[in-house]
Amino acid sequence: GDEPHYLAIAHSLAFDGDLDLANNYGANEPLVGGGVLQPEAHVRPGADGVARPVHDVGLPLLFAPVVRLAVPLTSALTRVIPEAAMRRARLNPPLLYRHLLSLTMIALAAILAGLMFDAFVALGASARAASGTAALLMLSPPLLIFSVLFFTELLSALLCFLVFYRICLHDARGTWQWWWLGCLTGFLFLLHARNIGLTLPLAALALYRLRGPFRRREAGAFALGVSALVVART
Repeated sequence: GDEPHYLAIAHSLAFDGDLDLANNYGANEPLVGGGVLQPEAHVRPGADGVARPVHDVGLPLLFAPVVRLAVPLTSALTRVIPEAAMRRARLNPPLLYRHLLSLTMIALAAILAGLMFDAFVALGASARAASGTAALLMLSPPLLIFSVLFFTELLSALLCFLVFYRICLHDARGTWQWWWLGCLTGFLFLLHARNIGLTLPLAALALYRLRGPFRRREAGAFALGVSALVVART
């Protein structure tokens, strides 16, 4: 699947500071795909023959700091945990590293659950009904499945719901807040090209909410944020 290839991009950004993936496969990356991952159709030669990813870089870009910490933490844990305990737990360094990334994704899923709870309460649900509904959604596929995987789906859901909540249920005020909401809306497109199906409706909702002469500055700030990220992705 695409998951280890997103991780290879994140490693290139975190440790090399570039998007040249020539040295981010195979034995060069023992924690990515067990050190045997091959680029296959996930990398294409770009300008001057530089190995470039075919995947969007939004997820690796956000996770570069996580990767920068998780790799040395994996090495430290591997040295501390006795080898016999690693065998009993059926762990090896790549799998331990993968679990650390899964913990990060679980934390994002928990944030999404909290946003759902707040949204349900804002819509008039009781705290009990809101918590039960949020739990039911989070424990159902596909959210439960993607909450431990290094894919764009969970992060897309989190950002989309956050923007929707702030636009439709929170009534954000001020150009600074709307600029950030615009950036998050545009970042959905940088996260994955198919998220254009989320970016355009959210932008339409925001501009509809900001209609009127007294909110033109906020509308302009939102449009500037969306445009900046769409241009960056393009």
